[in-house]
Amino acid sequence: MNVQLHQDSKDWAEGTELFFLLLTQELVLAEKTPPTGFYVKGTFQNKKFKPTSQILGIGELATSGRYGWLELNSKEFFPMESDRKAESPFVKGYMMPQGFVPSVREVITTP
Repeated sequence: MNVQLHQDSKDWAEGTELFFLLLTQELVLAEKTPPTGFYVKGTFQNKKFKPTSQILGIGELATSGRYGWLELNSKEFFPMESDRKAESPFVKGYMMPQGFVPSVREVITTP
């Protein structure tokens, strides 16, 4: 079972600095004022989001919900019991009623 959480319709220019908002799976332009909640800073390269930071932001890491991983390019959540191999970059965490909340601050960038 996979869950496609949010589909972006914007076609960002190559090299655009972005924030990936983990709760809503939105890509937004990076600004001086950090967003609320957990996010990953990165750039748009080869039509994909390339992280340039670990997980940033203030909040409590999740310890309950449906455990799995969120792939940052497909914006899909996969439960840990899935047969699928995670495609990097991805973040481990929990799917909760309000959205995805990470359980660690690491962005996994190697397969």
